[in-house]
Amino acid sequence: MKKQTPFIISVNFMLFMIINPVWAVTKHVPSEYGTIQAAIDDCNDGDTVLVASGTYTGEGNRDIDFNGKAVTLKSESGAETCIIDCQASEQDLHRGFYFHNREGNDSVLDGFTIMNGCAWHGGGIRCRSSSPTIKNCIIRNNRAAPGKPGDFVGNGGGICAVSSNLEVTDCVIKENQAFLGGGIALVSYRLEGTYPKPAVSTCTIQGNHADIGGGIYGVGYVAVVNCLISNNSADIGGGVSTSGGIFVFGNTTITNSTICGNVALSIGGGIDCGEWASPSVMNSILWGNKAVEGSQISMFCIDRGSSLLIRDSLVEGGKASISYEGPKSWCRLTWGPGNLDTDPLFSGPDKNDYHLRSQAGRWDPNSQTWVQDDVTSPCIDAGDPNSPIMHEPFPNGGYVNMGAYGGTSEASKSYFGGPVCETIIAGDINGDCRVDSEDLRILMSHWTEGEY
Repeated sequence: MKKQTPFIISVNFMLFMIINPVWAVTKHVPSEYGTIQAAIDDCNDGDTVLVASGTYTGEGNRDIDFNGKAVTLKSESGAETCIIDCQASEQDLHRGFYFHNREGNDSVLDGFTIMNGCAWHGGGIRCRSSSPTIKNCIIRNNRAAPGKPGDFVGNGGGICAVSSNLEVTDCVIKENQAFLGGGIALVSYRLEGTYPKPAVSTCTIQGNHADIGGGIYGVGYVAVVNCLISNNSADIGGGVSTSGGIFVFGNTTITNSTICGNVALSIGGGIDCGEWASPSVMNSILWGNKAVEGSQISMFCIDRGSSLLIRDSLVEGGKASISYEGPKSWCRLTWGPGNLDTDPLFSGPDKNDYHLRSQAGRWDPNSQTWVQDDVTSPCIDAGDPNSPIMHEPFPNGGYVNMGAYGGTSEASKSYFGGPVCETIIAGDINGDCRVDSEDLRILMSHWTEGEY
């Protein structure tokens, strides 16, 4: 056997240490550390803080700061049983977390309920020039407190993120309040020469209230994907247009989302496009939103105006549901192909269930089983033909569904007018138990897009 030199041994040891981060440890709260902050303070990059079920209050368990560390803070048993109660008021301001030390996506907050926060800019969580990952959390009953008269504060009742590549995934953001963005306010100012692109995906944003943007207030490049935005509300904000669901400036993209049952006392029940806004909406559903004008959508058409691209989506009332604030000719509406105006046939919106009915099967979140309906939603297989179907279950028709569950494992199944095909046949892409030219057409349409 050839003997290794000391240099080679050193290199191999360094590679081993890089590949196998043996220094990463898990710290436990409260068995090892009395507070969450104390555990984080004693962490190095790569460590995990595991928090036992319970309700955490007081100093060290609110206003929590990651201090720029790439740490994972995780609950042992999920958000329902691990609660951070900020116990705040306008006289005693506190929030759950404050990210402001250039944290990146490897700073992870996973599986907490954050409630009863009250603070300027982000009653539950605030991110400033930091980009953590927030997932599997419940953020409820927080408030962005108003400041002194004339102060531009009170933004993001649940979450406020400024100049942040924040990622919010699989969270419930509900019953929060603010001046701008009752549920969440995302403001993408330039950060280190680039524009951040915060993303909110597979989240439920529900029952929040604001003067402007009951559910979401977005400025800049904001991505909203597979979200349910429902039953949010907004007031009249000093003559400024308001939106019950989403109020946007800039290049917000809304994909495979359901925006339903939101209420604005002014204009834009579902979406309000502010000055210079140029959002795009695809594979989404806007239904049952209410406003004095623009029940589903409103557009700003004064001075710089706004533009909107909407395609392969269901919009109740069609183009007639869009209102224009100012001369209509100053706005730019692109009404793309594939748009529908018909009942989406939700399973039970009165019970907050917005899954699409299907004779082949839809997911029932209460029983955690697949059930069959006597009708099938027109939104099934009605999304952009070139969008990937991702995790949709078989049979899926080869086309993505519209709405919040399109492209996910909870997408309603495709119905072909007969018994559901129980056998997966090689080459049967759409799941109709036949291999024919339709399967080839679906394959080729995705092939040209580079993904299926």
